[in-house]
Amino acid sequence: MPAIGCALPARRGDSARRASRGGLHTLQQHPHRRGDGRDSRSPAEPARRRTSLPSPQGRGRLGACRRHGRRAGAAWTVRADRAAARARRRGDDAHGRHPRRGSRARVLAAQGIASPQELERLQAAAAAAVARLQSVRASVRESQAAHAAAEVTESVRDQLVLLSPAEGIVLTRFAEPGEVIAAGVPVVSVGLVRDPWIRAYVGERFVARLKAGQEVRIRVDGYPDSAFIGRISDIAPRAEFTPRAALTERERADLVFGIKVATDGAAGRLKAGMPVRVEIPLLP
Repeated sequence: MPAIGCALPARRGDSARRASRGGLHTLQQHPHRRGDGRDSRSPAEPARRRTSLPSPQGRGRLGACRRHGRRAGAAWTVRADRAAARARRRGDDAHGRHPRRGSRARVLAAQGIASPQELERLQAAAAAAVARLQSVRASVRESQAAHAAAEVTESVRDQLVLLSPAEGIVLTRFAEPGEVIAAGVPVVSVGLVRDPWIRAYVGERFVARLKAGQEVRIRVDGYPDSAFIGRISDIAPRAEFTPRAALTERERADLVFGIKVATDGAAGRLKAGMPVRVEIPLLP
């Protein structure tokens, strides 16, 4: 790949050294002696010693050079791809053409028509064509392997992204970044802020007088003068003991049924973990 250069305006005190035709022209800052017409180059030094902070104007020119270099590099990438395609076509053509020429030259050499030098030249050309063909095929295999590896990496990366099934707020995080999580293990708990719902419990003697879709009232200590409207969306099919959050020991020993109450118009006002009181009118 040829070198990529960017022309910069010369300034007083710069010494220009011109390379061969078609090469890269560079500008370097060197001290010189007055009256000395010879090229006064300084001795070679390690690159880290020659590094200095450019001026604002120099940074602007350097940025322009880098942008030019990126554009030129992209152009050379396209050219390299085209050259590889041409080499592939030439390799396929040479693979079929040079062996035929070699066979013909051997026949002519056996008949005394072609010279041994011509036979050796064609044999060398055929061997070079086969080598080019093998190189092109190896490059194609490497490109295919790299493409397959990139697809696998992207697929694995997509599997490592956790997506919430609903919009809400993360309430609890059960794992830390970098921790290995087994399948089916919860990572975070998400509170639904748009449609908050309430888990309540009713005694077993009242569950027969409830039904899904029944309207209830919800009262919160933080809003003593208002009540929220809700509806029973689910009734547990099995009884359970009162959760440990019950206030008294007697209540904890009772069998209860859990119900789920959906709220209407309480988004943003009812917060996760807030205690509420549900007033349920019993059906006859």
